[in-house]
Amino acid sequence: MPHLGTRLIEFFWYPHTMDMGLPTIYDVWRLALPAATTLCNKDGNLKREVSWARRMSSNIPAFDALDENDFVLLSVDLIKLVDDRLTLAKLIGNLSGRKITGIAVVGEVTAEDIQAADLHNICLLALPHGADLRDIERDIVRLIVEREAQLDRRGKQIYRQLAQHSLENLGLAAIAHALRDIVNKSVVIQDENLVVQSMSLTDLCPFTTDQLEVHLSSRPPLDRWLSKVSLDSKSPPSSKLDLPEKGWARTISAVVIEDRLVGYLSILDAKDNLDALDQLAVERGALVCAVEMAKQRAVFAVEHQLRGDFLDMVLTAGATEGPALNRRATEMGYPLDRQHTVVLFDLCQKATRAWSITASEFRTSLLDSGIQVFLCTYEEKLVALCSTQADMDAKTLILFANQTSNRIKALVPQLHIAIGIGKPGKGLIGLRRSFTQAGEALELIQTLFNGDKVISHGDLGLYHILHHLRDCEDLGEFHNQTLAPLISYDVVHDAQLVRSLETFFNHHGNISQTAEALHLHRNSLIYRLERVKEITDLDLDDADDRFALQLALKLQLFSAASCQ
Repeated sequence: MPHLGTRLIEFFWYPHTMDMGLPTIYDVWRLALPAATTLCNKDGNLKREVSWARRMSSNIPAFDALDENDFVLLSVDLIKLVDDRLTLAKLIGNLSGRKITGIAVVGEVTAEDIQAADLHNICLLALPHGADLRDIERDIVRLIVEREAQLDRRGKQIYRQLAQHSLENLGLAAIAHALRDIVNKSVVIQDENLVVQSMSLTDLCPFTTDQLEVHLSSRPPLDRWLSKVSLDSKSPPSSKLDLPEKGWARTISAVVIEDRLVGYLSILDAKDNLDALDQLAVERGALVCAVEMAKQRAVFAVEHQLRGDFLDMVLTAGATEGPALNRRATEMGYPLDRQHTVVLFDLCQKATRAWSITASEFRTSLLDSGIQVFLCTYEEKLVALCSTQADMDAKTLILFANQTSNRIKALVPQLHIAIGIGKPGKGLIGLRRSFTQAGEALELIQTLFNGDKVISHGDLGLYHILHHLRDCEDLGEFHNQTLAPLISYDVVHDAQLVRSLETFFNHHGNISQTAEALHLHRNSLIYRLERVKEITDLDLDDADDRFALQLALKLQLFSAASCQ
């Protein structure tokens, strides 16, 4: 069937309101006709008001009463029953003399029919196959005389249609796609952290998916809106918010579970194109999204509990439990007789959704790598058991971990993430050793780098040794012989000998570079270094003394972290 698409924005549009008066043809199209109805011609006037709906009869006369501004409903097959010589094009010409506003038809619409509609400036709409003209007539009349009742009816229709996808466990993607088909506009579903969960865009959307993620990641407009409304699970709030570019906006509704915000549902289009149906659809759609998100979170919690129990068994099972452990590993789809590398994630936010986002991003980064991954939460950390075939896979994991960290920071800037990676190990013993190493790397990140870094245990170097030395009783005496006198001098004289010494070592003993970094004259720096020698009795020109002071500074990092 030839037609010009579901919307002809390039030919006409108008700021749409339904605040008073009779509904327009556009109102009828959006709020009373079936969702799959299409506009066939370009020269009709969608702003014309509709005073009543008239359905064609198979008897003569086909229309016993037809007044000006009536909207006509008919069937191509019914035209042939009335008069086999009559065509839709001829009927359009006849009806134009009665000053009708528009025609909605079931059946094939030809190019001749479209030409006739354009000639007489009548909107011609094609109804989906099997549409019931009686029901449509009733809906149009209800829109005219009981607008609120028809809006409620339309809202229930939308809810039932979307809820069916949730009942069939088709997920958020199916809900977004179905909603896009209903409103003929782009749809985006986000979680409470503004991470996109599903996106279904029309061909008219001028944004790429990456551009939309950026445009929809601004939190201040949402915070200002939500500060003025209450979160009600049965009646989630909705609003219209501008997008930063191209004159577009979105009709948005909060997705609420038990009066707690869990996400957002948005319908996007040019600012003046968003209408009453979009608000209705986004409000009812948010209710369905809440159900689907609640289901997903419940499944996620159960799955991660089972996975956490399995990991606990992996880490603690004794030798006699080997057969049972192997059976459980087979059930979980993660064999233990391979080489493993463990990756531990620690987040500043312990919310389930934060874990979910991180797990999803890390799994996505590994999709094409051939690395099998088993993810679960364990002791308030996200654990990734990675089945690696070679050392190259282990090095690749570091790259993927960094990519995940960068991606998380871009999606949720306020979320700090620390990632520790163990060395590859063979079998159960190697897995447990890699887990311990990843934990050590993670502990050093939190101790030395404020918990926002990616470190592999293989890259710890000296810090690995210092980490194990930090509880040694002899360290106190070593500290007293090296740094303690300098620290005391700095406190008493408000000096900066320790800082100067540390900067000196960071610049590999280069006097000029150190002085420049400290904004000092060379002579002033040389004086400070002489004072270090006098106070500690350690000569920076002596290799052993120099190493002792460097080691003391490194150990000082651990003692400072312990004090904090």
